[in-house]
Amino acid sequence: MAFAADDFDFWLGRWRVTDPATAAQGTNQISRILDGKVIEERFSFPAPDGAPYLGLSHTVLVPDRGWCQTWVDSSGLYLDFEGGVVDGVPTLRRDAVIDGTPVRQRMTFTDIAADSLVWQWWRAPAGTAEWTVQWRLNYSRLD
Repeated sequence: MAFAADDFDFWLGRWRVTDPATAAQGTNQISRILDGKVIEERFSFPAPDGAPYLGLSHTVLVPDRGWCQTWVDSSGLYLDFEGGVVDGVPTLRRDAVIDGTPVRQRMTFTDIAADSLVWQWWRAPAGTAEWTVQWRLNYSRLD
């Protein structure tokens, strides 16, 4: 897998994010910081209880390793990812244990256009290719 410094530039900007399953809407602000070396994400979305669900990620290209992202959010969650462009699809992935069961998780960015894209969160039992979409967000550019 080859990596380029602009692999995730399509994501830069201010976005409206919509969950097509619930019609809930939030925002996501993606910008480059620290002399353009780090991509920062500031995510805001309504939680089921109506309170804002807030998240922050930092994504950086690490030589000989690929794209690495850390995610933290208002629930106290911390996640770490690695990835890059796989078969033309920007993808970040991680291994996890959920309720005592090893799983694989990934996020993908597809249907990328100048003013829109689709982000999906997937999960598969470890050792299988049975990926299931857990959450889909449709992005539309605000600026």
